[in-house]
Amino acid sequence: MRKFFIGCGVLVLLVLGAIGLLTWKLYPDFREFEQSATASLKRIEALDRVHPFDPDGQSSLDTERFATSLGVRLRLGESLAAAEQRLVDMQQRYEDDGDFGIFDLLGGMLGSFAGALDQFAQELEGAAMGWPEFAWHTRVLWGTLHRLDVLGLGDTALDPLRGEFLRFREHYEQLAQQHQQMPALRDQVEGLPPAVLASAEQVLAADLTRARASLRTIALDHVYMMPGSTLQELGSAGLETRESR
Repeated sequence: MRKFFIGCGVLVLLVLGAIGLLTWKLYPDFREFEQSATASLKRIEALDRVHPFDPDGQSSLDTERFATSLGVRLRLGESLAAAEQRLVDMQQRYEDDGDFGIFDLLGGMLGSFAGALDQFAQELEGAAMGWPEFAWHTRVLWGTLHRLDVLGLGDTALDPLRGEFLRFREHYEQLAQQHQQMPALRDQVEGLPPAVLASAEQVLAADLTRARASLRTIALDHVYMMPGSTLQELGSAGLETRESR
């Protein structure tokens, strides 16, 4: 059966491993992807220099900046959902249209990932936020929900968000089985200052609708909380496409 499954919104990188013998056919698409993605990463690196951030030096939470990061997450989630739909449409066209082949599908996937990185760079620029700060806020978000789900602690106002961390943990651990270099999730979400988590609870409880909407980027959160600056680092973090069985 001519079927290629784009797994759960995870937009790229093992396409690079699949290129191998196909490079001759996909080379123009690959070069465009590489140039676009590299340009986006350079923009993100520039933000780190302009807006330096030391996650180890944080003993309290700037609630306005945390709220800004939630807004970034919300918009990235909307963009990701739109990209997923485009990929689903391309998959359907691949299955139904004899003139739309596997190379067209792979080329479209490369373009989708390059577009996702460009959107990420745009959002960080708009927030005047480097990736280390965004990564730390991502860890704070999941650290707060870890406290809620695993430790059974936290404001009862957050009850509508119960179960979200368990869902993310399942996704993260599945990826970690394939990518041994990924850090243990507990090292990412445990040990955050209690005052930081308490402040984050208040921000989340103040707007549960936005808080829930900001969790739709779950497919890429393992990358968001681990800043990378090269395509190789992003690949090792587990960005991939998967063929259905």
